[in-house]
Amino acid sequence: MRPGNYEDYKKYLYSEGLTNKLINIDQTNNIDKICKIFEIRDIEKDRYSYIVDINFLNLITINKNYVISLHIIDNDNKEIPDDTKIQIQKIVPSANIVDLANIKYSDIKINNINNGYKFDTHIQIYPQYHLMIGIINYNVDIPKENIKFNMTFDYWTKK
Repeated sequence: MRPGNYEDYKKYLYSEGLTNKLINIDQTNNIDKICKIFEIRDIEKDRYSYIVDINFLNLITINKNYVISLHIIDNDNKEIPDDTKIQIQKIVPSANIVDLANIKYSDIKINNINNGYKFDTHIQIYPQYHLMIGIINYNVDIPKENIKFNMTFDYWTKK
C-alpha cells in the first residue's frame, strides 16, 4: 500500500477512477458477486490447515480500524483454546506469500475486547491474491460447519 494514511490512499484510488463500498462478509452473505473463491474448510488434526480462502474479483483494502474475526468450536461444542496459533496471509499462487499476521486465537475470536482482530497497518489485496487464514497444528479435526468467519473491508470497482 502506498505510504501515508488510509484517507490519503482512498483519495489516490478515487483519482485513479475507482469507487469503493464498505462491505462486511461472512459465510452466509452474497459473496458470489464479489469473490471468485470463498471457501471455509475443515480443520485437519495435527496439520497446518487453511480454514479460510478468499479470492476477490476486485481490489480490497482493509483499514486498520476494520475487524476480521473467527469463532471456532470443537465437536464437544467448546471454543478452541485461546493460545491456538492462527496465521493470516495474502498469497499469489505459485509466486509469493506475505504474512499479514501471526497471532493467537484470542486475538481474532469474535468475543474478544475488539470483537476480532485489527491489523496494525492498512492492507490491500489485489484480485490475483488470495486472503488465507490458517490454523497451525490443532490437535483435533473440526468440521467447517463449526467455523464462523466475519470481515469488514472496502471493495473497489471502476466508476
